[in-house]
This record gives sequence, C-alpha cells and structure tokens, in this order.
Amino acid sequence: MEQDKIALAKRYAKLSNDQLLKMVEDHRDYTPEAFEVLRQEIDNRQIPQKDVTEFKFKTAVNKAILTERSLVPLSPWQKVFYFFAFFIPPYLGIVIGAFGMNSEEDGYTTKARQMRFFRWAGFLSTLIIIVICSQVPLLILILWPASFALAYKFAPKPQAYTEH
Repeated sequence: MEQDKIALAKRYAKLSNDQLLKMVEDHRDYTPEAFEVLRQEIDNRQIPQKDVTEFKFKTAVNKAILTERSLVPLSPWQKVFYFFAFFIPPYLGIVIGAFGMNSEEDGYTTKARQMRFFRWAGFLSTLIIIVICSQVPLLILILWPASFALAYKFAPKPQAYTEH
C-alpha cells in the first residue's frame, strides 16, 4: 500500500499543474488513496490562485465550445450525401468513416450521429426499394426520394454535449 502511494507520488510529480487540477476536477475517478496523494502534491507545489482561476476559466470555455459544437447538425446537402454515400467504393468509404470519427472527436456529436443515421438509412432503404421495385423499376423514382424524406424527418435531433 505504501509502495503504491510512493509510485503515485512519483508519477504525480511529473505532471503539469493543469494536469493535476484536471485530476482534482475528476476526483470521483480516483481512489481515496490516490486523491490523498494528489492533494499532497498540490499542497507541495503551492499552486497560485491565479493558475487555479486560469484553469477553471479555460475549462469553462472548452466546455462552452464543446456544447456549442455538439449542437451543430449536418447541412441538408451533407444529409443527401451521406444518405447515398454507401455507393462510394470501399476505400473511399473508409475516408468517410474517418470524417465521422473526426467529427466525434472534435465535439460535433450531432453531426457524427446524423452521419451514421443517414448512411444506414440510405443503405437499408435501398435494399428495401430493390426488393419492392424488382417488378416495377420506375417505382424507384418515387420511393427513393420518399425514403430520403422519411429519413430527413426522423433524423436524430441536436443534443447538447454532456460529460460522462
């Protein structure tokens, strides 16, 4: 137990003040022993109040930016693109998937959810339309736009960012 505290103290000593303050902010993620060692490290450093205030300000600004980004939906042309994007060759599909992952990482959670939704909706509606239109091929001209309109109507709505 004492060796664990010593190892933690050495590890915490290598961290920046901002990293330590972030850990204090996320204190529920740490054991009581780890938090005790963290408090000792912060006390030893005597972090100035100015640094604490600056850290809290940066954290609040970052949270506001993430909240704002999380509410940004796909534009209408992007919805059309992702609805029909499954036709793109597999190697380009990987690139499209990467766009979705980057959107998620950058805080654009609504965009990422809508990208996934429209890709699946486009793929599934095409499968259904192919089965339905096997006898009457011109029916596709009505069903495909109608299926996009349904997907557009039921697309995921913007949701504000929430911390986990």
